[in-house]
Amino acid sequence: MREAFSKKPKTTNFFKRLCATLSASLAILLFLAACTEIQATKAVISFATEDRPFGDSLKDTQAEISLKSDLFQLNHAYPVELVLLVSERRALVAGYLESQDEIDAVIAKIWESPYITKVYNHLEVLPQTSLLENSDDMMLAKLVTARLLLCEDLTSANYKTAVFDNVAYVLGLTASEDEAHLAINSIKKVAGLRKIISYITVIDDHFQVLKEI
Repeated sequence: MREAFSKKPKTTNFFKRLCATLSASLAILLFLAACTEIQATKAVISFATEDRPFGDSLKDTQAEISLKSDLFQLNHAYPVELVLLVSERRALVAGYLESQDEIDAVIAKIWESPYITKVYNHLEVLPQTSLLENSDDMMLAKLVTARLLLCEDLTSANYKTAVFDNVAYVLGLTASEDEAHLAINSIKKVAGLRKIISYITVIDDHFQVLKEI
């Protein structure tokens, strides 16, 4: 069980998460390389869809990098300890912090970005006990990515995902409600996830929002 944080994130925990992040990144690269060899045709098709048909993925990426830099200024541990995704000017943040004041500070910082129009706040005050250190978020995140990448009937580039404390978070945009459900159902096949929280926006041909799944 994980005990409550002290007033500042533990240095050892910071480096532990940092090492886990680097290890997982290497694992993902190796995994995708293997997929390229085993599923050559599928890989070519998937990577060809990286130019997302909706919105501006480059601006999303720039905003995400900028926000992570801003959070780093608040606390050097935040970029490692917290999950942050940006898609179609929407930001999703998840993780555990020591106090409500810290949560409020993080959310306020995100809202300072003129690019962001909506924030999904999944930050929580760290419980007295947590299974976080027993979770395998990096491995689960890799499996979630693989599920979407290798699914033939959806455009994986339309979705951004992250895993924190065995919970999968999904941001996406699609013109097909069926594809949104397909993405969610694909992620459900990943063993070890406690829950899936999705914010997939379904739009029509005129880019009007129909619903959020």
